[in-house]
Amino acid sequence: MHSRLATLVESDLSRVSADYASLRQYFLAQREALTNLTARNLRDALNAHIASLPKDSYEQKRQLATWLNTELRSLGVAIRCPKTGLPTYLRAHIGREPTVGRFRLDYWDGSVRQHPASFNELPPFEFIAAEQSPPIGRHR
Repeated sequence: MHSRLATLVESDLSRVSADYASLRQYFLAQREALTNLTARNLRDALNAHIASLPKDSYEQKRQLATWLNTELRSLGVAIRCPKTGLPTYLRAHIGREPTVGRFRLDYWDGSVRQHPASFNELPPFEFIAAEQSPPIGRHR
């Protein structure tokens, strides 16, 4: 697969001007296309895997959120917030039951962390390209 993709890219590159600006634009477009393809095609498998993970306690929720965010960042994707449509990341939050906790979606708006949605039970997620990663911090 890698060699087939590399062959396609090399073939495309022969039609791109060799100057930096043209090459940069080409690779940005390729990265965006691959990230969007990744987000769409991982949805079912990743949601199934998330559903299989333990999430009964606050600590399990925190571990799941940490694992998922690491995976998403490595792929350049984020959770599409069902309320805002923005790229978000999963957090564990103590909520009203500190031993059980809950999940919430967070994003960084440039000055403050926003929390547009929270869940006691995780719904299936849609994934989108991550435009900007929020700062990594505590999961509360």
